[in-house]
Amino acid sequence: MAAGQLYPGVCHLSFRQQPAQALVTLPGKEKVRKPLDPPPILELTVNTRVDGQRQFLQNPFLFTCATLYKSDKDEPVQMSTEKALVGTLVSSLHRLKDVSNKDGGFFVFGDVSIKVQGRFRLCFTLYEFQPAYREVQHLNSIISDVFDVVPAKDFKGLEESTYLSRAFSDQGVRLRLRKEPRSNLHKRPWSNADSIPASNAPALLPNVGHQELPQHQHQHQHQQQQQQQQLQLEHQQQQQLQQQQQQQLQHQHQHQHQHQHQHQQHHQEQRPAKRTRTAAYPMPGEVTASSYASSMAGPQMAGSMAGSSIAGSIAGASGHPAAYSGGVAQPVDPNMAWATWPTNFQYQQ
Repeated sequence: MAAGQLYPGVCHLSFRQQPAQALVTLPGKEKVRKPLDPPPILELTVNTRVDGQRQFLQNPFLFTCATLYKSDKDEPVQMSTEKALVGTLVSSLHRLKDVSNKDGGFFVFGDVSIKVQGRFRLCFTLYEFQPAYREVQHLNSIISDVFDVVPAKDFKGLEESTYLSRAFSDQGVRLRLRKEPRSNLHKRPWSNADSIPASNAPALLPNVGHQELPQHQHQHQHQQQQQQQQLQLEHQQQQQLQQQQQQQLQHQHQHQHQHQHQHQQHHQEQRPAKRTRTAAYPMPGEVTASSYASSMAGPQMAGSMAGSSIAGSIAGASGHPAAYSGGVAQPVDPNMAWATWPTNFQYQQ
C-alpha cells in the first residue's frame, strides 16, 4: 500500500500492555529517572477490505505520539508537553512477532517518564506523513487506563519485565529489561521459570514450555563455579600481598636494629684508652712519700732526697731504717706510725 491510501476509520489501535504505575521525575534529575512500568505497547491493525495483504507493515510514514491526559476528562493537562513528559514521546511502526509468534505492527514507548505527581492517563495519537502533500494526516487515537504517579517514598519499585517486552527486546527494540527482585525469589517456591534468562523470549520458543534446557543449566553452573574460583583467587592474592608487606616491615625493623648496634660498637672503639702513670708524676694536689719526707727532714734534706728512692728518703728523714714491701714503705721502728703511700696509681680522663 502506498503512502496516503490510509484514512480515518480503517486503522485501529489497541493496547497490548499499558502502564500501571510511575515514579515522578524531579526537576534536574532527568538522568536518573525511571520510565513507565510496564512500557506502553500498542498494536495497529488495518481493515482487511482496504489492505488485505497487510502492506501497512512496511509503511515508514506511520508514527504515534504520546500526550498526558487528565484522569477524569478526555483532555490534556493544563501545561505544555515539555513540562509534563520527558523521554521518547514518538514511536514509529515496528514489525515484530508477539508471544504467539504472530507477525504484527506495534508502537513501543519504552522511555517515557512523567514530571508531575497525581493520577493521569496517556493519549496516543496515530499519524501518517504524506510526502506528496508535505502534511500529516490524523488517523486514530486511544487513551490508556488511569495510573498513579507517586513520589519515591510511595513507589513500590519496578516489576519484572513482561514476556512481550522480552520478546520485542530480543528482536532489536530498545527496552530496559528487569529481572525479578531477589527478595521475591526467597518468598515463593522455586520453579523452572526462575532460570529463564531475560534475553530468551517465550514467543520464539513455543515448544519449550518456558522450561530451562539442561545445556543452559550446565552452563549456568559452570559460570557460577568460575566466579567462585575467581573470588578465591583474588582472596589468596590479597593474603599473599599482606604477608609480603609484613615481611618487608620486619626486615626494615631488623635492619634498623643492626645499624644501631653497629653504630654503638663503632662509638665505643673510638673512645680514648686509659692512661697509666707512676708516683714520679703525681696529679695536682696529691702528696707523695718523698715530698712528705722532704718536708719532715727540712730544707737540708730536700736536695739529697730528690734522686733517692722512697724507702731511702723515709729512712734519712726519720733516722730509722725503712723496709719497702709490696709497693708500700713501712718504718722498722714499731713506735713510729707511718702512713702508707701508693707507689703507682691509674686515672682516667
